[in-house]
Amino acid sequence: MVTILTKSFKTCIRVCPVSYRPWRLKFFESKTALLHLGTQNERNALENNAKASGLDITTEATPRSDVGSISVSKEKLHSDPQKPIINVFMSTKAQKLPGLTGTLVYTLKTEQQVREGIQLLRAHIKHQSEKVVGFDTETRTKSDGDFSKVSVIQIATRDICLVIYIQRIVNEGLVFPHSLQLFLQDSDIMKVGVCAHRDSWALKHSYNIKCENVLDLKYMALRLGHRNTTLKSLANKYGNMKLNKHLHFKRWDKRELREKDVVYAAQDAVASYMVYTGMKRLGDTRITSPVDDGSGSETVK
Repeated sequence: MVTILTKSFKTCIRVCPVSYRPWRLKFFESKTALLHLGTQNERNALENNAKASGLDITTEATPRSDVGSISVSKEKLHSDPQKPIINVFMSTKAQKLPGLTGTLVYTLKTEQQVREGIQLLRAHIKHQSEKVVGFDTETRTKSDGDFSKVSVIQIATRDICLVIYIQRIVNEGLVFPHSLQLFLQDSDIMKVGVCAHRDSWALKHSYNIKCENVLDLKYMALRLGHRNTTLKSLANKYGNMKLNKHLHFKRWDKRELREKDVVYAAQDAVASYMVYTGMKRLGDTRITSPVDDGSGSETVK
């Protein structure tokens, strides 16, 4: 059954879809619902029943069956049909970028967008047996080779990647987003990446935010016998991803990034997630990373 509610929430109309697949509705204006349906027959069936009840309906096809229906207002992810649908409000639109097939990328530039993105990501990993995300940061390189504050934070699974303009957000809001701080400090969620401890150290140095449960994939790779522990090499082996590491972009603190820069940043976080899951399938599931000594001296990815 599908429940249709008007904006006033006083009217509740139940209509039967053709199949038993679960759906959610998204609301914009009074008596207007956006139906996310998978087939034309299902769209027609629900549209006719809803219109007969006095609702104006617009429809939108489902873009990816393994991720779910996407709109500019809400996200609905159901990679496993046995798991409950995730229905999270998103005020920013997802992007499908080259080199990131199957991944929805969100560029988050305000505290509100970060709060929504973290809520979406938490809901997405909530039902995973092991709560893991790929983790990476980007920092402006100064002409003297020194580094400034972390400019961009990337957090990802295979399906979702958040590219967070953290320096812009902090500069404009004068505060580190609380939702992001809680996520980074959540010890139940593992953050994985090549030289992830260096990224963790950089966040502590930049914003006094200490990340919990950080796993450096470089050490996993060494324990599995790899000599080449760069993210590019590991992503090619475990994630079937070809990373372009020839981008010499220094101005990560710019207010707006180019699409190719967003792709570069997002790929690193997604690749980190894919490398970890690939290693887990082939290696020792008990492998852990040594405790960070706080030096931030790991080798460059």
